[in-house]
Amino acid sequence: MAEARSNGAAFDPVRPVVSNPMTRFYEDTSGGSVITDDLTHQVADLFNAAYETMLQMLLRFFAHLDESEEELRLLSRGTMRLMASVLRPLGEALTKMPAGPEFAGKTAGPGFGYNRDVHLLAHKTSAWVFPGSFWLEKPMRA
Repeated sequence: MAEARSNGAAFDPVRPVVSNPMTRFYEDTSGGSVITDDLTHQVADLFNAAYETMLQMLLRFFAHLDESEEELRLLSRGTMRLMASVLRPLGEALTKMPAGPEFAGKTAGPGFGYNRDVHLLAHKTSAWVFPGSFWLEKPMRA
């Protein structure tokens, strides 16, 4: 966009995505476009749940307590798989789905919404139960 401005060209996006797509307003948001199309809203909620799971995994990876090298490798690999196999296709799909009737000709997009209470789970068993058995190569044993 900076290059376009320096050349005097207007930004021309590939898809007509609404500005700041979201599924709901959070206390710390100042604006955005709430997705009102029912199916698109459900897909956006699924994207946000997967995104929050990825944040939990990254938090555990970077602030780990007593994970082994193998467990850290699984966290790293699982996070990458989640990004490539879930977040990317859902995000791309959202940019092709309608945002709602009040946004004529505009599509939704990934909002990267998450629960503002994402915390490091101090107990290893609790931390691994949430994402471990679903996103990683194999279920982890405590």
